[in-house]
Amino acid sequence: MTQFSNDLRLPEPIVAAIKADEYEKGECDYSVTELIRPARISVLSRRHGDDLSEDVADRIFSLIGTAIHIILERAASDRYVAEQRFFMEFEGTRISGKPDLYDSETMTLQDWKITSRYATKEGPKPEWIAQANLNRYLLWKNNIQVKEIQYVAIYRDWSKMMVARNRSDYPEKQVEVLPMPKWTKEQVENYLRERISEHRSAEIELPLCTPEERWNKPPKFALMKKGRKRADRLYDTEEQALKGMENKGQSAAQYFIEPRAGEETRCLHYCPVVAYCDFGREVVREANNGLY
Repeated sequence: MTQFSNDLRLPEPIVAAIKADEYEKGECDYSVTELIRPARISVLSRRHGDDLSEDVADRIFSLIGTAIHIILERAASDRYVAEQRFFMEFEGTRISGKPDLYDSETMTLQDWKITSRYATKEGPKPEWIAQANLNRYLLWKNNIQVKEIQYVAIYRDWSKMMVARNRSDYPEKQVEVLPMPKWTKEQVENYLRERISEHRSAEIELPLCTPEERWNKPPKFALMKKGRKRADRLYDTEEQALKGMENKGQSAAQYFIEPRAGEETRCLHYCPVVAYCDFGREVVREANNGLY
C-alpha cells in the first residue's frame, strides 16, 4: 500500500479521501489497467507496493477523476451500467476491468477522462484506445454488445478567453464527446496475447520501457528571433534549423538557433516507481546535475 506524505499540510479531509482511494482489481491475474501499462512499471509496482511513497498534493487530479466516477455511479439504472467490474478468462488468464459507463439503449461504451486540451489535440492517446477496446471485448465476453465507443474529455485547462479568440482548433465547451476507433476481435486478441506475454516475461527479466512509454521528447533546435522568448519554429535537426534561418533572407541576422534537450517526461515527472528503476534513477540524476 502506498505511503502518503503531506508536505503542503493540505486539509485532513482531502488527505483522508486520497488515502481511501486505493485501487482494487479483484480476483484476477491482470486488470485492463495493468495490461495497458508498461510491464516494467506494473512489475515494479507489485514488487515494491508496500514501499511506494507519494505526496498527497500529487494526487489531486486523480482525486478529481475519482469524484467523476462516483458521480457516474449515481447514474446506474436499468439503462446505464456504471463503474461495475467485469471478469473474463482469456487463454488461461483471468482478466478484470471496470468500464466507466455503458448505455444499454444505444449500446455505447464511454470512457471519461479529466485531461488537458493538449492531450487530446491529435485525438485519443494509444493507451486510451487500447483500454476502451479491451473493455469492449470484456463486455462482449459477458454477453453485452457494444456498437460504439466514445471518450468524454473534460478539460481541466479549458478557458472561455481562448474560445473568444475564435480559434478553430479549440473546443467551444469544457466537455467534448468524441468517437473512439474500434478494433476487430482479432486485433484485440492479438493485443491481449502480446501484453500478457510481455508482462509474464517481465517477471523474469525486466524490459526497459519503450521511448513511447517513457513519453520521450527528442532533442529539438529552436529558431529564435532576438528579443522574443517563444520559438519561431522547432526543428528536429540543427541542419533543418539553419536552413530555416537562411530562408528568412535579409532578416536572418535577427535570428539565432537554440538547442533544446530532450526529456524522458514520464520518468522525470509521472512514474510511481522511479525510485526502484535503475534507468529512471539515472534519468533523474542527470536532470539534477548528478544529484538524485
